[in-house]
Amino acid sequence: MDPSTSSSATKTIPLPDIIPELRIGDVWLEDGNIILAAQGVSFRVHRSVLSRHSEVFQDMFSFPQPERNSPSPTLYDPEKLQGCPIVQLSDSPRELSHFLSALYDGRSYFSRDCALEFDAIIALIRLGTKYQATSLRKEGLHRLKIIKALITNEDAALTSLSDYRRDLASPWKKENSITLVNLAESLDLEKFLPLALYGCCQLDDALIDGITHQDGSLETLSRPNLKRCLAARNQLAITQIRIIWLSREDNADPESSSDAQYRDMASVEEVGYVVEWDERD
Repeated sequence: MDPSTSSSATKTIPLPDIIPELRIGDVWLEDGNIILAAQGVSFRVHRSVLSRHSEVFQDMFSFPQPERNSPSPTLYDPEKLQGCPIVQLSDSPRELSHFLSALYDGRSYFSRDCALEFDAIIALIRLGTKYQATSLRKEGLHRLKIIKALITNEDAALTSLSDYRRDLASPWKKENSITLVNLAESLDLEKFLPLALYGCCQLDDALIDGITHQDGSLETLSRPNLKRCLAARNQLAITQIRIIWLSREDNADPESSSDAQYRDMASVEEVGYVVEWDERD
């Protein structure tokens, strides 16, 4: 259900204090027995389904429900909505929606004619890792590897990916680079950092200002990564100029050129990589 249609629900459903306004997410099952609340958006689902696919939720539900005002830290809140206990999560509603849709729709979710959007792939990896939903994390990483291989023309990598299909790769936008940098750093996915950082170096104002997702949330680079990209831009510019000079036929032999600028460029030391490629699994 579209959250914009949930205004009538706030008039008819008595809400606990922790949910001042009911905004229903895409996954709201009337026979669900637990509610996941993420930044004001609620999803009604089944504890058994969450437990079956996520070790984290399985462990969470195995503990007794705490008393209200219990000093023990917990995701559970004994307050209920429509008879369902509420679990407060810190996740983005957008990513949680992708995660739950994949969890419930399973094979049909991954067998759509069009590729999954980039945000969905990131959600499967991030939340699949956080909640130890192994199958979703694996599927997300599989599709991200295909995107990386297509962009960098890694034929060997493409042929090594089992069940490779080009239509599994969502269209790459350079604005995705900021999200990919943050994901790769937070989850130690170093093999994706070179591609992501290089993409950030090609951004204009977005490199400084960040990108705004469809739900209005803003995502930016960390200060260290921003400094790395700004420094790398200068290195890349020098390298590109050098390549242009080297590609000119009249400059094929540096010794035969009387152009001082060419000789200066030809003597520039090799530019160091922002990060080294790591092809380990």
